[in-house]
Amino acid sequence: METFELGFLTGRVHKLTSAREGPICENPYADLAAAIVKSAVKDYVENQKSLWLGEWRVDKRKLKLLLEKIQLEAFFYSGWYDTLTDLDSDQILAQCRFLGKERAKNAVIKRNHRLVATMMVARSKEVNR
Repeated sequence: METFELGFLTGRVHKLTSAREGPICENPYADLAAAIVKSAVKDYVENQKSLWLGEWRVDKRKLKLLLEKIQLEAFFYSGWYDTLTDLDSDQILAQCRFLGKERAKNAVIKRNHRLVATMMVARSKEVNR
């Protein structure tokens, strides 16, 4: 069961859940609209995480991520988005940027912990020889 908390939102959909869990609203069109917005939010958070984890040099991968970021931001400011929901796009994007940065930071911390653990094991093997 996947749950994506959007407690900072002031619109009519505060919690978007996966389709496997059942309907979010009584109206299937509202469910579809919520699923589209949820997908865009997840894509934007993942995009932000990837941009924060990436190297500073510009290559094809970074250009692709930047293009995806521009496309996602265009969606959040489009009339189509306004048709789907009444949620404030600036607030959603700010929260997504924060969440993407936090996830990138946690990924770096996790990677560093694994690296330190590997180094400690290697060091203990050298000492035990």
